[in-house]
Amino acid sequence: MQNMLSVVSESRKKKRVRKTDDTKIKEFDDMESLTSFLATI
Repeated sequence: MQNMLSVVSESRKKKRVRKTDDTKIKEFDDMESLTSFLATI
């Protein structure tokens, strides 16, 4: 149990950072634009 707690606290201190972060964040105002975007994937 102590080991699990230490692993969790360590991971909270050291955040994982993706080395190559090329994700694009899109924001949608309504469901229609979201649905039409998902149809293109």
